Amino acid sequence: MFARQLLGSLVTVHQISYTPKCLPAFGMLSALVISVKEATRTIPGGPLPPSVSEAQSNLGIPTRYRTRFIPYGDSYVEDRSFRERERLGGWARSVEWDQSNPNILTVTRPDGSIRETKVTKRSQEEGGLAGTISEFSRVAEMPPGGMMQASPTLSAQRTRTRYRIVGEDDNPEAWASATTIEGLELLTTFGPTTGPTAGFPDGEPTYTIKSR
Repeated sequence: MFARQLLGSLVTVHQISYTPKCLPAFGMLSALVISVKEATRTIPGGPLPPSVSEAQSNLGIPTRYRTRFIPYGDSYVEDRSFRERERLGGWARSVEWDQSNPNILTVTRPDGSIRETKVTKRSQEEGGLAGTISEFSRVAEMPPGGMMQASPTLSAQRTRTRYRIVGEDDNPEAWASATTIEGLELLTTFGPTTGPTAGFPDGEPTYTIKSR
């Protein structure tokens, strides 16, 4: 059951190995960006979304970083601030996240600019040792100097993850003993005038990033 509880709060699974009976549970994430695909129609002008430029710079380069899971109530949640700090390798000035309000993650960059990601919709489907997780998020980019300098730029993204618990067979005992989760992730970005931010969940995407 521990693996099933962890997946309720984990989106970026790719491949993770963890210690089921150790709290807080630490894991090692292995990720590889396979492709960065531009949509047929994109919003002209403006810089690339940070998630896209980062994916392009990491295309084909395996990355590994730690994550951890902490108890919350009668279940567990992923410590997203810990994971983001590990993923960025200490590059960010600060990372803010509160397990009592886990839908908001705020990263302040060295130049003072801020990126806030707020999950607005989440769903999960399970089936044996496999399943899918979907999250819609609003992304707010604040320039250095804050709102006194310029209004934040709003966009949106959707993260879809298909995961598989690595076990011998499809039975409850496999959940308890499994130590590896494999996954495939599709991150779709939407520009500031399309997608969930503009109230069109099925709007025209701008980029799709595929990772495993």
